[in-house]
Amino acid sequence: GCGHNLIAISNLGAGLGVQAAMANLPGRLVVLGTPAEEGGGGKNRMIDAGVFDDVDISLSSHPSSNLTVFGTEAAIDETWSLAMVRYRFDFYGKAAHAAVAPEAGINALNAVIHTFNGIDSMRQHLRPDTRIHGIITDGGTAPNVVPEFASADFILRSRDRVYLNEIVQKVVAIANGAAMMTGARLEMPTPNVMYEDVRPNTTLARAVESNAHAISMKVDPLIPGRGGSGASTDFGNVSHRMPSFAMRFAVAEEPVPGHSRLLTAAAKSPLAQESAINTAKALAITACDLL
Repeated sequence: GCGHNLIAISNLGAGLGVQAAMANLPGRLVVLGTPAEEGGGGKNRMIDAGVFDDVDISLSSHPSSNLTVFGTEAAIDETWSLAMVRYRFDFYGKAAHAAVAPEAGINALNAVIHTFNGIDSMRQHLRPDTRIHGIITDGGTAPNVVPEFASADFILRSRDRVYLNEIVQKVVAIANGAAMMTGARLEMPTPNVMYEDVRPNTTLARAVESNAHAISMKVDPLIPGRGGSGASTDFGNVSHRMPSFAMRFAVAEEPVPGHSRLLTAAAKSPLAQESAINTAKALAITACDLL
């Protein structure tokens, strides 16, 4: 659960609010549906297709597991999310009977395990904002058969896109090393699109904050030095092309973990619905101010 059921409500609601006032305003309003934010890079594909070419400013929203937060879980001036890319490593070995003729096999699963171990050994040398997390998606079919195929899926993140590229090179080198150690063959399908970090925009953030206060919406106080979000979003790619701001809004009175059943339940609560509506109002007023 990440509260995505509320995003369309708040953003479309904001668009409808602005539309109602457009008769007295210059400019043009565009409401864009952007699917596949969780890894599919919907906004990236729309950027490549030219959908955002004639857009000057982008406003959006996203539910939060905290009270009401702006930008990310950081103070407005320090808002950021992590740049992200996803890699899959497919290892091909040679099947053999694990008890009768193990010497005839090449264990693809060992290559996956060595990849995990290599990445874990590298963690102590990574910057604090770097995140690497992965799963084994295929580890063989039976314990008495040397796995001839194994696969792992990894997500790599960092606040700094340039540094993330360095991490990618190191992780790929680890996977190649794992293949060499085991004799397996490594294939890497084309990685998913790169998610940029979200660029902070204090001007837009404070404009939205002011309008949230104007409608008596609860807003977290600014806490200098507070850390940013460890999550990633394709909205970051939009923020690198135009002034952008995504408002965070509450779904629960107390913090609940993201991507959990607790947040799924919270996203259906009366508080979540009220917050989505108030978010739509704050964004609509801000858009009207900009126009």
